[in-house]
Amino acid sequence: MGKVGDQEGMFPRKFVKIVKNLPGWNLPTYPCAIAMFDFDGEAEDELTIRAGDEIRLLEKVGDEWLKGSLRDVEGIFPKNCVEILVELDDAYVARLATAARTDPHCIALHDFDGQSPDELSFTAGAVISLIDRVDSDWLRGSVDSQEGILPSAFVEIIIDIPEVSYATVQYDFVGQSDDELTVKAGDRITVLKQIDKSWLECMLDGKVGRCPLPFVVMEEAPPEETGGVVETTAGVTSGPHCVAMFDFDGQDGELTFKTDDVIALTRRVNDEWLEGQLGERTGMFPAGFVRVVKDLD
Repeated sequence: MGKVGDQEGMFPRKFVKIVKNLPGWNLPTYPCAIAMFDFDGEAEDELTIRAGDEIRLLEKVGDEWLKGSLRDVEGIFPKNCVEILVELDDAYVARLATAARTDPHCIALHDFDGQSPDELSFTAGAVISLIDRVDSDWLRGSVDSQEGILPSAFVEIIIDIPEVSYATVQYDFVGQSDDELTVKAGDRITVLKQIDKSWLECMLDGKVGRCPLPFVVMEEAPPEETGGVVETTAGVTSGPHCVAMFDFDGQDGELTFKTDDVIALTRRVNDEWLEGQLGERTGMFPAGFVRVVKDLD
């Protein structure tokens, strides 16, 4: 809404260039729209909006409708009733769809047409399960029952492949059950996790199974694998925490963070807001900007 001379009224934001913004108002970083006209939802799945409402966009419904959220209520509304401030893209929709996933996966940012039989083809917005990291430029993943390698520059990793350790087998071991791994002295095995004080879960030649801990010698991790990120997030990831899905520029009493920051959760303010700690800073932030990995009790 603005004023020219003695006239005052609303006008489309895209028709002007903002030279100096209103105090305390910045363009959101998440997909959203401003209602230009009132719309009274009549069907159960329709969202009632009023001119001036800011609506968080969730998905496109055909060519003429959008689905959004307003004051904890979700529903659809006509696209021609709003002005879109931040476009709803495939990557954002994919983020929402995978928010509950805890396995390693990524979202395709661009189409990729594999040029060899071992390369995985996919389209922008595809959610790809991650299997392995081939090198610094290539990953191995699967989508739609297809598996192959893919360039890491074409995707955004949501949950990365966990770091693994390795061990050298000291004595032959013949598995006695389907879940035990047969290994020979000298084999170098991938250690996926320690089951208890006596057993490890390991992988050798693509086969996963249990291996007795006393039969192996763990390899020491190189210095570059034991610093920085692991040390600074260890305390955070042991308790309730979340991972930022988008940048958030907090105002008074709010917590500013960047995409992929790991935030320790301290309390749930309400259905839309959480409180957390990042480094030495504590503040509130919108729940829709993060993926909760370990929730508050």
